[in-house]
Amino acid sequence: CASDVELAEDPGDESCRHEELQDAWQNLHKIGLDEVYRSQPETFRKYAARGVPAELRWEVWKAALRYPSKLSAANGERHVDYSELAGAESSWRRLITVDARRTFREVPRFDEDHRQSLQNVCTAYANWDPEVGYCQGMNFVVGLLLLVSGRREEETFW
Repeated sequence: CASDVELAEDPGDESCRHEELQDAWQNLHKIGLDEVYRSQPETFRKYAARGVPAELRWEVWKAALRYPSKLSAANGERHVDYSELAGAESSWRRLITVDARRTFREVPRFDEDHRQSLQNVCTAYANWDPEVGYCQGMNFVVGLLLLVSGRREEETFW
């Protein structure tokens, strides 16, 4: 396998290619994914197109969505306390609870803890943006993000 982080154009030995890609992502992670995305967007896209290791996927998604800058901007507009939003009453709570029970029932990893997190995130969003509130189908988007993020509720909310 090549020793540098640049991947060969010819995929060659699949195990070598996988190892090189893993090493490349680890190096990008050390530099800082947000920094790489900002300063070298083509490099970021090139590696993303070749595949993102599962253990870095959530961090790569956040970098691609520019999560840190959006979080700062959202909190700059008005102070937002996720815990308060998630814990506040909502006229959508009953529908959110019903939909949470229906979400990813066939996925063993999506357990009761995930369903509770799903309810929290959906309730927080409905309270944060009352004009939109809650829409049927949000549960699957939020559920997928919770699975990929390792159940990081507040990051999923943003």
